[in-house]
Amino acid sequence: RKKDTHRIYALKTIRKAHIISRSEVAHTLAERSVLAQINNPFIVPLKFSFQSPEKLYFVLAFVNGGELFHHLQKEHRFDVNRSRFYTAELLCALECLHGFSVIYRDLKPENILLDYQGHIALCDFGLCKLDMKDEDRTNTFCGTPEYLAPELLLGQGYNKTVDWWTLGVLLYEMLTGLPPFYDENTNEMYRKILSDPLNFPPGDVVPPAARDLLTSLLNGDPKKR
Repeated sequence: RKKDTHRIYALKTIRKAHIISRSEVAHTLAERSVLAQINNPFIVPLKFSFQSPEKLYFVLAFVNGGELFHHLQKEHRFDVNRSRFYTAELLCALECLHGFSVIYRDLKPENILLDYQGHIALCDFGLCKLDMKDEDRTNTFCGTPEYLAPELLLGQGYNKTVDWWTLGVLLYEMLTGLPPFYDENTNEMYRKILSDPLNFPPGDVVPPAARDLLTSLLNGDPKKR
């Protein structure tokens, strides 16, 4: 709580020795850089940052609705209107990042917070890649297995379109309860991502408009997303 205004903030504390030992200095600096330069209603803003000899401190807006992950676990899946609402706000957040030449690279329910009104707030920018122009490619293997795009698995180099793939995976998961190529065996899941067709559950769980969108977002060819 800030003494003069009594406003509540979230404080992220990072041990310097910890990020040095895990070679995460670049990731931490990237996170601070992104949060400091971007002002978007669907991205958790950095209010202040400071340090002590042993620690770094990020003072962030307090978002009190919990992680999307916990809501999805509790309810198993969301209806079409709710899924559309979250997807639209995530689209705005990703478009904002891309406009600053930033790839997010780690979209998943654990990195999405909900505020008291039910709006989303994207957080955790440690895996962001900065200074990525449209024609640029990067090769770093990072992200969460269920959400990895085919070109990342193939080591072909990738660009901002990996974020559209992960948005498609997340939308599919919100509508059905599981990512589209999920398997408990990680290697088998990678095989499915690379070679299996996109299938939908029977019935109207995924309506035609959502199927069209998912087919586009989860296209194996990055240029067609």
